[in-house]
Amino acid sequence: MSAPSFDAGAAAERAELLQLYGVDDAVVAQVALFGQRAAGEVAGLAQRLSAHIQSHPLLGGYFHTAEQRARLVGAWEGYLRSLLSGQMDLAHYALAQRVGDAHVRVGLAPQHYIGACATLCAELLGLASAAFPEDQRLAGSVGAALSRCMLFDMGVVMQRYSVASSAASEALVAKLGRSIGAGSRDLQRGTSNLSGAIDVQSEASHSQASAIAEVTSTLSELRQTSSQALEQSQGLLQAAERSMEATSQGAEVVEASVQGMQAIRDRVQVIQEKILALSDHTQQIGNIISTVNEIAEQSKLLALNASIEAARAGEFGKSFSVVANEMRDLAEQSKQATRQVRQLLSDIREATGAAVVATEDGIAKVDDGQRLAARSGQIMGELGGVIAQSVDASRLIANASRQQGTGVSQVADAMVNIDGAVRSTAQGMEQVRVVVAELSKLAQGMAAQVADLEVPQAMAAR
Repeated sequence: MSAPSFDAGAAAERAELLQLYGVDDAVVAQVALFGQRAAGEVAGLAQRLSAHIQSHPLLGGYFHTAEQRARLVGAWEGYLRSLLSGQMDLAHYALAQRVGDAHVRVGLAPQHYIGACATLCAELLGLASAAFPEDQRLAGSVGAALSRCMLFDMGVVMQRYSVASSAASEALVAKLGRSIGAGSRDLQRGTSNLSGAIDVQSEASHSQASAIAEVTSTLSELRQTSSQALEQSQGLLQAAERSMEATSQGAEVVEASVQGMQAIRDRVQVIQEKILALSDHTQQIGNIISTVNEIAEQSKLLALNASIEAARAGEFGKSFSVVANEMRDLAEQSKQATRQVRQLLSDIREATGAAVVATEDGIAKVDDGQRLAARSGQIMGELGGVIAQSVDASRLIANASRQQGTGVSQVADAMVNIDGAVRSTAQGMEQVRVVVAELSKLAQGMAAQVADLEVPQAMAAR
């Protein structure tokens, strides 16, 4: 498998994948914005993802030493920094190719890479929501942009798996060609003096061998491709369905939050109405106190007049003078009491005014919370639509994998027909058995070479 290069072909492949997964300048800009806010989270995220991979029963065996584990953390951290830099250029494309080559080289299956990417995607979506608490609509848009960029990288890695599969198939075809070519040369040297009937049979054998080589190569490629595509599509479909379920639950939580805020708003309004009623009552009490104060003032004046009249009466007015003095004292005490009550009522009115302002501010805050919750619900709905599209795409991939399986079955039927042709050729060759007896050893040698190819053919048939 050749190393990634920065030629025109690589640039064209990158541009095609960017268009396929909808990665444009706006998507890259949103990822870069998120990368600036989440720069401090990259190292921790790489540590968590590496720990998740090492805990897997099958994958943990690839990372025995501390050096191997450190390289795994460093590889994920380097990939994350490249992804979140917002530079989806040829350098990032080559990095994604190297990731795919590394997975092929150590023998990791595609579903293991897809599983790690699903875990990483979930982590990044959570970080995107936390990075933009003031604008959840932007958080949802950033999450969608991250998903598109990761799908682009996954597409590049799957291409490298496909390149590796094609290289293995080409090697098998080359080996088959060399073996058949060597046997053909031996047969040509041994059959130079055979009759015209043997020449016809030899030409048929060459045609059959060529057909067998072509069908075997096609069968191997189709089986490998269909198996990988089926595993990948099943993993993508399961991840998309889980994401869709989480989005639905999030929408329900947002709706419950909106209803709870509405209940709080109604309760605060009731409290505000009661406070306003209390304010009205204090105003009424103040009016009554003013009336009492006026009565006390008049009583004091009447008591003063009575004292004057008692003084004029002389000895006969002394008793009445005592009563008048007591009335004047009581009137003065009433005035003092009304002043105290008026001061208390003034304090109550100030407190109720402050309470009304506080409840109005509380209602405004609840309204803001309702608007934010409603906006969050809208973002969750948009995210659910994107995930639904991913589910539909995964189903299409699964259907394509099944169609590939059907193609493999058709190729197997073709192999049966070719086998029948080979049997017919064997019968014709039996008729000239006496003529080709001297070539028995050469035929046995060619059969041994063909047997070497039967092992990879049998493995491909599985």
